Amino acid sequence: HVSRTFDYVATPVKCAADGADGRGTATLPPTSGAVEDAIAYEESAIADALHGCGACELEVDRVCMAPSGCLLLCFKDVRGNVQSIRERLRDKAIGSSKRQNETVHCTLARMFPKPGSSPLDAETIRAITMMCARVTSALRGARFTAQHAVYCVEERYGCVDGKRCRIKL
Repeated sequence: HVSRTFDYVATPVKCAADGADGRGTATLPPTSGAVEDAIAYEESAIADALHGCGACELEVDRVCMAPSGCLLLCFKDVRGNVQSIRERLRDKAIGSSKRQNETVHCTLARMFPKPGSSPLDAETIRAITMMCARVTSALRGARFTAQHAVYCVEERYGCVDGKRCRIKL
């Protein structure tokens, strides 16, 4: 998953041509102007960066609710492959974070409060925390190996319903 700024979502061709810092980037050929060209070029650059990285072995660490309202399944990167992938992507994809922590996660759910609604009360927060602890206890230490990454165009914030491409690691 490569996080996008709202500016990128609104104008991917301009951001790809100008670069997030305004100094330009190699993510998009300078003569391109179509959104489809920007996406195809980025997909190709990401596939190239991931080629030969090798499978990622992940171990479940915990389930937690982030302050943003995301329910996260967090992993440990057993062999360090995810860090290698992040380093390779850093210069290949618009929106790649230049500074990342070591957390690897999967978003299980997102809570989008209605505008003007009040924050969760203490009892609800306590119930969510207890549920996270129970699930963590059941899953902690479970391992799996990811052989592929999925490049997905996030056409709507918080949804992964856009074009997808499976990339072998």
